[in-house]
Amino acid sequence: MKIYKAAAQADKHIAAAPPVKNGRVELIHYIKEQSIAFEYHRYGSISEVPAFE
Repeated sequence: MKIYKAAAQADKHIAAAPPVKNGRVELIHYIKEQSIAFEYHRYGSISEVPAFE
């Protein structure tokens, strides 16, 4: 049980059950979802901003 407590403290998963055929179910333990968003200027350019008069 020490190994399971150490894994839990390190945010790790120990796969003790046999694998299943459904990939979505199996990957829940291994995949971390990440969202990336880009904020664009209203003219569509993130590097060049039109001169303001």
